Amino acid sequence: MQRNLLRSVFLLTALSLWGVLALAQTGTSRITGTVTDQSGAVLPGAKVTARNEATGVTFTATTTAAGNFSFES
Repeated sequence: MQRNLLRSVFLLTALSLWGVLALAQTGTSRITGTVTDQSGAVLPGAKVTARNEATGVTFTATTTAAGNFSFES
């Protein structure tokens, strides 16, 4: 009886931890950067393209006035 109770508690704990770990796995990512010219000056309005090599899908962004770009997942 006590052995079965111990097994049940262990199993319940293991399943609870597994559930928490599964929720911690997210599919989010971000690519950010700054576009500059050879002298180091930022380039506002530059077109930046990111391509997923596995799928061939491309994403485009335009740099801000500060030369920054960002691709959210």
